[in-house]
Amino acid sequence: MVPVETDRYGRTGAEIFVPLAGTEEEIHINTQMVLDGMAYHYARHSGDCPNGMLLAGAEDRAKAQGIRVWARAEAVKPWDWRQR
Repeated sequence: MVPVETDRYGRTGAEIFVPLAGTEEEIHINTQMVLDGMAYHYARHSGDCPNGMLLAGAEDRAKAQGIRVWARAEAVKPWDWRQR
């Protein structure tokens, strides 16, 4: 885990890395979740994130493929839900 920021509620925003079994490589979980359409890229908070550009690209790919959260036109992003 690489802490990136602390929000106004004291929560830590971080990049998470998991070793890829049998190799010396790591998976950037944040990007993988966005790439798999299981999370959104929250551009507002990725400015300080060392891998923010990866997240943006991953979201573009997930959108283009129309997978998971992008498969449903009625899906509401969490920050939009909270604003309502």
